[in-house]
Amino acid sequence: MGFSFIAGKHWINLMFNQLCRDFDIGSVLDVGVGSGTYFDSLSPAYPKLKWSGIEIWAPYIETYGLAKKYDPLVVADVAYVDYAKLPSFEVAFFGDILEHMAADTAVNVVSECLNHARFVFISMPVVHFPQGEYDGNPYEKHVEEDWSHEEILSRFPGVRAHMIHGQIGVYLLTLEDAVGGQLAKAGKFVATNLHEAFAANAVK
Repeated sequence: MGFSFIAGKHWINLMFNQLCRDFDIGSVLDVGVGSGTYFDSLSPAYPKLKWSGIEIWAPYIETYGLAKKYDPLVVADVAYVDYAKLPSFEVAFFGDILEHMAADTAVNVVSECLNHARFVFISMPVVHFPQGEYDGNPYEKHVEEDWSHEEILSRFPGVRAHMIHGQIGVYLLTLEDAVGGQLAKAGKFVATNLHEAFAANAVK
């Protein structure tokens, strides 16, 4: 589906704001852009950001006006993309797409991306989560239906901060040890405050 789950998006947005403040982020890569969720939520606050995108399902380009959001927008399976041929990017988003590929492929894709990006965000289900084709798009099927939080922590390199929101886990990765502790501290602070806010709203 062109949209992605709202769970965890608040944490990602706040952590991205932190990266922009601390590291002067100027370019991003959105992998599996769908409807352009991250562009739509972040670009108004950061109009100078340069956005590149990868999308496997070409019909989404017209449906969601993606050509106006990403430059370049590559129509391809990310497993076969040569990141070195894309414009440089400091942050990459993998928003609810890694469950659409085999587990080993997902780990390899993110690991390779980390060789080109300083920071990578991933969002994916952390419970049994089957899904079939959607609206004629065969790529919406979940290939790996049983990722767990523990497996993500053990298999993906450089996980520094995370939050679990319902069925979705969101994670911030970097291979830069020098900033790992800083990101972990910020991630816990943001997650704690968001969980408290969600709990307060649920009581009302």
